[in-house]
Amino acid sequence: MALDSYGEPAVRDQGPFQFLIKGVSGATPDGGVRVFGHHRAGVWKDQQPLELVYRDGVTHRLERVDMEPPLNEVCASRGQRVLVIYGLRVEQVHRNHWVRATLSDCSPACPDCDRPLKFGGFVLSQREEGGERSCRALWRCEQRHVWWNWADCPDQPLEMCPHPELFRC
Repeated sequence: MALDSYGEPAVRDQGPFQFLIKGVSGATPDGGVRVFGHHRAGVWKDQQPLELVYRDGVTHRLERVDMEPPLNEVCASRGQRVLVIYGLRVEQVHRNHWVRATLSDCSPACPDCDRPLKFGGFVLSQREEGGERSCRALWRCEQRHVWWNWADCPDQPLEMCPHPELFRC
């Protein structure tokens, strides 16, 4: 399994797009803010709805974000990338903020009542087949139905969470 620069498993290409900002390079001539950091998860898609997540959890929907190609193969293997974020000023973007896929645009509907599910976080679980550890994504609807699925297999059907009382999602 590939490890990132922090010695953690690299999980790119799984789940919704997530990018951790590690620094701000400055403004671009066309009005963008150039940031560098780590592509942590998910597949990059042009024109996908993205949001900036501040440290206090407040989110800001982004008008446009472009990803530059990696500088070299080493940067590509580590997930190190440069994003250009439009519609914000340099002082609005700081290190350790996240750019992620807008969760409301990728959240599923409840299989019981067909209402939108709200993302409730990740739970580290052990797979029955093979015994490897992986994360499950927790989801809850307004009717308090709790579901989960393997975070690295978002296209698989949701399963009813067997222990909803253990989670505050």
